[in-house]
Amino acid sequence: MCGSVVRAAVEVLRGERPAAHLARWVTPTVLDQLVHRARLVQSHRGAVRAGVPVTVRRIRTVRLGDSTAEATVVLEDSGRVRAAAVRLEARRGLWRVAVLELG
Repeated sequence: MCGSVVRAAVEVLRGERPAAHLARWVTPTVLDQLVHRARLVQSHRGAVRAGVPVTVRRIRTVRLGDSTAEATVVLEDSGRVRAAAVRLEARRGLWRVAVLELG
C-alpha cells in the first residue's frame, strides 16, 4: 500500500493523476496538503509531460503498535532518486496514510 500511495502522490505532483484518486487511502489533511503542493509545483514549472513512470525501488516498514506503522519508500522519478516517509494509522479496520513527507 505504501508504495502505491507514494507513487500515486508523485504522479499527482507531476500532473499525471488527480489527487482525488488518493482520497480513499489518505486522511483529509494529507489530501489537502498534497493538492496544495501539487498546485505550487505545477504553477512553478507548468504541466509536466508523462514520461518515464515512477518506479518504487525499496520499501521499509516498521510496525509501532496495533494501529500504527511507519514506512520509508525510495523511488525513482524521471532519473531522480527520491525518498518518502509515511505514517499509517488503522481506524475501523482500514489503514490510511496520516502523514506523507516527500523529498
